[in-house]
Amino acid sequence: MMACRLSSSAAAYLLALQLCGCAAEPATTALAVASSRPYLGVQMRAVEFPPSVANGGVTSGVQMDLLPPGGSSQEAGLREGDIVLLAGGRAVSTAEALVETVQANGAGKPMIWVYLRDGQRRETVVTPRLRGAAVDQILAEHVITRIAEEESLGDSLAAAGQRVTAFSHYVRALQLLYYSPARGDTESRGNSLLTRMVLVRPPQLLIPGEAQRHRARAQTITESARSQADHERARAAFVEALYHAPWLADLWRSAGLAAEKANDAEGARRYLRRALMLNPEGPDSETLRQHLSTLGPARTR
Repeated sequence: MMACRLSSSAAAYLLALQLCGCAAEPATTALAVASSRPYLGVQMRAVEFPPSVANGGVTSGVQMDLLPPGGSSQEAGLREGDIVLLAGGRAVSTAEALVETVQANGAGKPMIWVYLRDGQRRETVVTPRLRGAAVDQILAEHVITRIAEEESLGDSLAAAGQRVTAFSHYVRALQLLYYSPARGDTESRGNSLLTRMVLVRPPQLLIPGEAQRHRARAQTITESARSQADHERARAAFVEALYHAPWLADLWRSAGLAAEKANDAEGARRYLRRALMLNPEGPDSETLRQHLSTLGPARTR
């Protein structure tokens, strides 16, 4: 995440652009600019997992989070959720490491990627190519399409009484919303998805390991925080945990308090309101409402 005053979704979107070799400027200025750097056409994030025979004892990799059509990764047969372990014979445990490896390899040169899919180890050949001028537009359109697909599936399944499956599609839509370039309606659409997610939320949910990992990291940062920048780092870690478990009200609450300490009252209001949306009658709900009132009204956009 970036430490500037962006919404969590906008920050994740710009970070993803940087990690896949795109320009970090707004899409309106980047659309017409090609690049001499290799381009994979994928949004990704680092993940950790228990060692196993299938992954050769490796405990971290890079998850393919979003693959717009026409990208090198998508054309190599990779899918959303695949976890890359090796690229060109080099272990990659972070998105930055994968980008560095690809850039060192160069465009037009095939490289073998080893990845996990459904717990099974696989290989494919990826040939990175130069980034074209229309990449940002393709990405933006694909993100919007994928969000709409997951949202529609969630609505259809909820109407059919398939609550658990509907819940998973709403969660996926919320995850994809992190990459949405349509920043103006990101908050309202996120609130709408959260509301529908609550209606079909199963009574017992396991907290994903990645959510637990990022929450623990955020709590560690918070405990030793000495500056506004530290609290911004804590907020970013809580937001990363929320990507994996957006149904946890306590994560929204923690992100809100961290945002407040990072001097971002608007972000604090947004996160704390979502904590209340998810748990309106919780033991600290009245305290949160009172605290929200001290943050003042939201800014007019």
